[in-house]
Amino acid sequence: MRLALTFLAGLLFLAVDASALPGLPNAADQTDAPSPADLLGFELGDRHPQPHELNAFYRRLAADSPRVQVESIGRSHGGREQLLLYFASPDRVDQIDEIRAARVSDSRKGSGSPVVWLGYSVHGNEASGASAAAVVAWYLAYSEDGRVARWLDELVIVMEPVINPDGLARFAHWVNMHRG
Repeated sequence: MRLALTFLAGLLFLAVDASALPGLPNAADQTDAPSPADLLGFELGDRHPQPHELNAFYRRLAADSPRVQVESIGRSHGGREQLLLYFASPDRVDQIDEIRAARVSDSRKGSGSPVVWLGYSVHGNEASGASAAAVVAWYLAYSEDGRVARWLDELVIVMEPVINPDGLARFAHWVNMHRG
């Protein structure tokens, strides 16, 4: 429980001041980690991303980081693909199916890998959640902070980055069209 609370406190800290997070890859670290803008094609905050742009971002993130796995879970009423992201240490992320099966069978006993679920942008006009999810996903994929490594060793972090892609698409389109 303490680990989950620490994780949540870290996410709250991320929402307050992402530039001050320890372990973020940056030019001073001489790391090869791409920035969110490198993966997305524009800076988060310049405009609201569309669901298809975010899905491409998450697929590129998973292709580049051994800590991330992407799963397509279906389509929205509007036909937009919906994704789940799994974050774990590189040696565990490839075992997500086995961990999930063990968790289901162990749930009756109260054991199994702890899971943290993160869900973003359930309402169409909660567009900032989708951008926040991209920042959190990037941080989990590339952070060099020892706390993140410990989270990924001890937890499975499951993220649904856009719960309502139809609402996000509608709102992002409207806001991007009317911004001045």
